[in-house]
Amino acid sequence: MAAVLRDRFLEKSTRLEVLNAVLVFLSFSITAIYTVDGLTPLIAESLRATENVIVLSFATEFTLRWWSQSLRPSYLFNPLVLLELASFLPFLVLLVLISSCSRPDLVLISP
Repeated sequence: MAAVLRDRFLEKSTRLEVLNAVLVFLSFSITAIYTVDGLTPLIAESLRATENVIVLSFATEFTLRWWSQSLRPSYLFNPLVLLELASFLPFLVLLVLISSCSRPDLVLISP
């Protein structure tokens, strides 16, 4: 029974890792597409929205993993965890600035 549960967990874990790899590749692709001159505003906004969803999914996964560690502050001092936190923290800061600002158009930064 324990072996079956372990195998199912590893299978789901592998699927999550593959999904994360796909999302990272998609995020890199979006960043590359941003460099193309002449993007229409609709395409640029669609890319930005897609990237926001990807970053929020990374932040959600990070939060769930930290929660599974009983929200221990010591978990945050692992170098790989700090690197992961740095990957989406600027987005969260920008999100807070936009939501708290009376003129969000002043906060938005074009890629």
